[in-house]
Amino acid sequence: MNQRFTFLKVFFLMLVFFCTAIKAQLTCTPTNYNDITIMNTTGGTNASNGLRILLSGAGNLQVYRLGSPQIFNSDMSFSFSPNTVPGTTNGIVWMIGTTKFNTGTLNASFGGTSLTPVSSACTNSGSTFQHVINFSQTVSGLVYGLKVTYDYVSPNNYLTISYEVTIPTGGQQVKVAQGWDTLLGSSDRGPGFVSGIAPNYIMGTQQTVSGSVIYEAFKYKSGQPWSGYYSAIYTSLNSNLGADNVFNNTIDTSSTTDNGIGISVDYGSTAGTFSSVNDVIFLCNAPTSAPTYSSTNYTLACGAASVNIAANYNGVAIGSLPAGVTIRYLDSLGNIVSTPTAVTTAGTYYAMYVDSNNADCTSPSTTISVAQGACCTAIPTVNTALSNTCPATAVNLNNAYTGSTSLPAGTALEWHTAATSPSAGNLVATPTAVTTAGTYYAYYRDTTNNCYSSASSGVVVTIANCCNAGNTAPVIN
Repeated sequence: MNQRFTFLKVFFLMLVFFCTAIKAQLTCTPTNYNDITIMNTTGGTNASNGLRILLSGAGNLQVYRLGSPQIFNSDMSFSFSPNTVPGTTNGIVWMIGTTKFNTGTLNASFGGTSLTPVSSACTNSGSTFQHVINFSQTVSGLVYGLKVTYDYVSPNNYLTISYEVTIPTGGQQVKVAQGWDTLLGSSDRGPGFVSGIAPNYIMGTQQTVSGSVIYEAFKYKSGQPWSGYYSAIYTSLNSNLGADNVFNNTIDTSSTTDNGIGISVDYGSTAGTFSSVNDVIFLCNAPTSAPTYSSTNYTLACGAASVNIAANYNGVAIGSLPAGVTIRYLDSLGNIVSTPTAVTTAGTYYAMYVDSNNADCTSPSTTISVAQGACCTAIPTVNTALSNTCPATAVNLNNAYTGSTSLPAGTALEWHTAATSPSAGNLVATPTAVTTAGTYYAYYRDTTNNCYSSASSGVVVTIANCCNAGNTAPVIN
């Protein structure tokens, strides 16, 4: 009887502890670093309530969407350690010089010390959640800091992670990496991809299951750019990150890949505080294929004002794309082309579908080339001064031209009042009878390509007033 009572008492106490622990998990503020922080505790179950985000004390991540885990494979609810992980490979690696510190299992095979936070703060205001985790390490007598911040706004299908490092004067090189074994809503396999123009990459994996696209990707947002990325077999996450804590820009496009993803950031050794801000996206409604065009080659005729690089689009009608999805055009530096219908500069451009409702995630891109049309290279030569001779009150600008009477093939000589950008608006309509003083410029115009040479030197025209009395004295009888 006493033994049975003792057993029941112990069971009751364990039940109380269990319920207390669960209650502690269902709050945004961790009571200690062993607790699991849960953002959006009632979310992650359907298409309208966003993500449910679980974080260990040291910041290891699990995410639920549509009732399924997105990271392999458990929810960490019953493990009470700052360094607990939901499955196989997961965590953050902070490297100072050659010394590594790990929050979980990522890269642990290359050594390193488990990281425990020195402080953390978790806040929740309405649908906005933030969890800030601070780490500090002393290496060779110098103190370094790492602040990892998770931000989430429900019901978005993405969250934001910021890695902020503080490097002391005289400090060593600092690197940070994060990655995990993806689960893709239990499909667990998908091809890797990377899109965008450096440093504005989106990298991850996606898979179409029963007509729906399952998506999981990092997207660079601001700050220190990535030193590397990885989307391939999860079992090679550690070896690819390696001893130098840099991913090798590896993408495995096989649809049967048991995928893992990760990014690395190199902050260098300069003293100061530096951050890298990145989104992690779990839904993208942008099409999985690039925009299509009947032609992707355009010629910007020299002298023409612009070219419309969107003119040959023949893909899905813009109005039929999912809500929030449009086509975005970028130049070769990754800058957004604000007016793709009027591009004035030759070069390489990229077109992609963009989902503005899901952190501007994108489709693969189509490359568009704008070539510069053939232009005249010869420049007219001129005398730089011209004036009338009375009684003539006008000058012939062609008299100032000193070049060959045989103009470059396919060209005509034109005179303009502008030193740049010759156009119909500044064309001298009758150069043989100019009555207005000023500065004029000669151009060769290619009559086939409607292009212009560079301007000649300016011809300064002066118009002298002629005496209407003539040059003959009057005769007096």
